[in-house]
Parts: sequence; structure tokens; C-alpha cells
Amino acid sequence: MRVTPDAPAAENAVDTTDQRAVRMDKRTRLMEKGVAPYPVTVPRTASLAAVREQFDGQVEAGDSTGERVSITGRVMFIRNTGKLCFATLQESGPGVRQCGCRP
Repeated sequence: MRVTPDAPAAENAVDTTDQRAVRMDKRTRLMEKGVAPYPVTVPRTASLAAVREQFDGQVEAGDSTGERVSITGRVMFIRNTGKLCFATLQESGPGVRQCGCRP
């Protein structure tokens, strides 16, 4: 959709119907798999400090360890670029920068 300053407000309105349909479809697929779309808790397998200790200085940018951990913390910064999402999480103490990739 192209927005022009001279166009009436109705022409500049963004249609959210498509985005809502995508989100509802995703919710339905999660529920069909038995996954709660809005979980109350997140199962944590490691603390941020443990992840820092285990991998600090051992993993270079772009490397993958193949290990999966579930961490929790306060999101201090987030940048979503489409297929990559960068977030800085913090518990008590130094934060951890996390990069997540969508398949």
C-alpha cells in the first residue's frame, strides 16, 4: 500500500485483517499440537549466569553449539529484523545477548 500525503484518510488506513488472520491461524495450529498459545509459565533449564559461564569466550559470532536451553529474564532491549531477533535479557547481574532465528 502506498501512502500519499494528499490521499484521504480512508486510503491511508492500514488493514489489520490479514495480520489478525495470520495470528489466529498460528494460535489454532499451536492448540492442535497441544501447545498452550499463551503459557502461564516458562520451563527454565538454565540461569543466565550458568549460560554465560558455560559458553563465555568459547563461542564466536555465527557459531552454534547445537545445545538448547530455556532461559528467563527481563527483556532490556529487543531488535527484530525479520528472520533474526536480537534481545538482551537480564536477571540479577550482567545480561545475556540472545539471537534467535526463525526457520
